[in-house]
Amino acid sequence: SIDQFLASSPTSGGSPSTGIQNLHTDGVIEETLGWCLGDDFMVKRGRQLDSAILSHFRTDPNLDRAQQKAIKRLQRKLEDAIRYRIKDAELTIYGSYLSGLSLGKNSDVDVSIHLPGALVLKEDFEAGRISAKGYEQEMKRIVFRVKGMLDHHRSRSYVDLIAVPRARLPVIKGRDLHADSPYSKDGSMHFDICFLNDIAVANSSLLGEYSKIDRRVRELMLTVKSFVKSRKIGSAAESTYSSYTWMVLTIFYLQCIGFVPNLQGRELMNAVGFVPDPQNNPAHLVNGLDTAFLSAEEVFSSGQWQMNSRVKDLSVSHLFC
Repeated sequence: SIDQFLASSPTSGGSPSTGIQNLHTDGVIEETLGWCLGDDFMVKRGRQLDSAILSHFRTDPNLDRAQQKAIKRLQRKLEDAIRYRIKDAELTIYGSYLSGLSLGKNSDVDVSIHLPGALVLKEDFEAGRISAKGYEQEMKRIVFRVKGMLDHHRSRSYVDLIAVPRARLPVIKGRDLHADSPYSKDGSMHFDICFLNDIAVANSSLLGEYSKIDRRVRELMLTVKSFVKSRKIGSAAESTYSSYTWMVLTIFYLQCIGFVPNLQGRELMNAVGFVPDPQNNPAHLVNGLDTAFLSAEEVFSSGQWQMNSRVKDLSVSHLFC
């Protein structure tokens, strides 16, 4: 998970201005960015390149707001349809729409469904209290039960429903005919309902929080995603890194040069006065993993971290190269 990977960051806490951390940061900066630092021409050229590159990611704010409303409406509709039969079901948007890192205007909406019964089933299987065959059969029953609720919903809004119960993470794919999406010709919206994937919500939220540190963080992440997509090297199913992994690597690099802090660094948390509380906040501990993290607002308001002065004026183009 991202918390385990980023915990090894050389800038894991507070300001990257101390001893060994500072030496490591300066070394990475010289190794990767020394060619452009202090060069006025390169700075100017970088800003020109940014203007050209980032124009591909600009969208209509009004349409974006309408799309976000449509996504929230879809979440409520799906949750109402499923809760009619399963009262303790919880649905949460995750992925690029939660993190704010969507490339496509009409990308599929990723929805995580939390079913306490399914979680208990998984725990029983992992503890050896139920056989693999028994687990597979029961999980299949749960997935098709949820699919049936959407198939026969009174609105007749959900079509093209496909259940994939035997995947590593079971999923139901479908389309809402009445989503009112401004980015599709007929207003419909495709969605993936994923089971047993609570950690994805925490990971997406954390990526989104990093993107708030500085506008260039989000712009760099979108640039990397676009590059990866164009080179067809962003699919774990095809034996390449997943898009999410590329985002983790991007954040790790930015931490190494002091461009962003480690939002899960214990030293920084202590300096800010943030105390993880997994007993009262389930978001702080998901699937046995430490998923507590600081918000960008908490970091900035505390004054406990500052961007490395050597990289604060760099363009997205320089950071990407």
